[in-house]
Amino acid sequence: MFIERRIMIGLEIDKNMTWNTIPKQHCEQHDGSSCGVYVLTFAERHLRNEQLTDIGPYEIKLGRKRIANKLLWFEVYLCDCCPVCGFMIQDDQEMEKCRLCKRSFHKTPFCMGDQHHLQADRFECRQCLVNTWTKENSCQNALKSGKRKSEQILTAGAISISHIVTL
Repeated sequence: MFIERRIMIGLEIDKNMTWNTIPKQHCEQHDGSSCGVYVLTFAERHLRNEQLTDIGPYEIKLGRKRIANKLLWFEVYLCDCCPVCGFMIQDDQEMEKCRLCKRSFHKTPFCMGDQHHLQADRFECRQCLVNTWTKENSCQNALKSGKRKSEQILTAGAISISHIVTL
């Protein structure tokens, strides 16, 4: 399917072309949670013709920080969207605000977790429960700043990065 698509858009000429795999020596993952970091590190190093055998815990930790930093600097402010699913909360949808950070969540088991059945004003989001969202980083304070939404950037970066790195 892949090669057929490349032929169709003119990137390949020979329909009978075969691909050869060349295995490269590489290090092994020794945990159950870093596969994405390993994949990205392997891809980057492969494209730069670097060794894949010397990737250790330190490099994985740095890679995780770099990935988290890039994700957290994405310039979409989460006050307009549910922080869990990333979709906007429409007027006809039920929502609940976290009593601590005041961010809005869809009132569903997926977005609110086990707390979706709680009464109003009792819900606390996961970030507040593990203390990764501070008062100065709350949506409420960002909205009070008067910045246009296009200028706002998620400011919980440093706190959330340290949380992501320790996962």
